[in-house]
Amino acid sequence: EEITSVINTLPEGKSPGIDGITYEHIKYGGEIIVELLLKLFSYVIELEEIPKFFKMAIKIPIPKGNKTSRTYDDHRGISLLP
Repeated sequence: EEITSVINTLPEGKSPGIDGITYEHIKYGGEIIVELLLKLFSYVIELEEIPKFFKMAIKIPIPKGNKTSRTYDDHRGISLLP
């Protein structure tokens, strides 16, 4: 019930993570998604270990304002998580 409650609050229209999964996939995936998430979270709790893919991210540079410069200082980074 707790997992379903959290899933129902997920926003829509967000970019997918590096795994290509969107919130919509999770939100409308049905009971199988809830069961898979429950197994995953139980695994994490039982082994007391966070899977490596939870710690991965792709950093994407986004230009600041209307700048066209290609220097690092003219960009900010956002991270796409799994």
